[in-house]
Amino acid sequence: MLLKIVVPQINRTIQGGFIRRWHKNEGELIDYGEDIVNIFIDKNQFIMPLLPPISILSNLSEPDSTVNEIREFPYGVMRIISMDRGFLRSILVKESEYRSIGEVLALITTNENEPIVEIEKDSTKISTFRVTTDRV
Repeated sequence: MLLKIVVPQINRTIQGGFIRRWHKNEGELIDYGEDIVNIFIDKNQFIMPLLPPISILSNLSEPDSTVNEIREFPYGVMRIISMDRGFLRSILVKESEYRSIGEVLALITTNENEPIVEIEKDSTKISTFRVTTDRV
């Protein structure tokens, strides 16, 4: 089965990023929990807890209180981690190239010697390889 790895959406403010490093080479097995690629993001916004839990409860009665704040980071690295198993068959984006959210980064097959047919222009017909993200 042919699968694709795409740039995942981790929050609404991130539009994409630059490929920083591939942890796997073409032909290698990607197993559960392994790093696949790092993506350099030029501007990150993450919602972080502002107060410890005990303080949150005491402040909830105030009309203008907030339990979150947005903290901006000038850059960041997002780790793409496998949540499935397959063989990295084709890397479509080189290191230092930019890709937007949802764009295809690589192709995976479930069998090592599975032939890869010519990719159709409509990549929406290819299922997405399951990944998770973490900030480096």
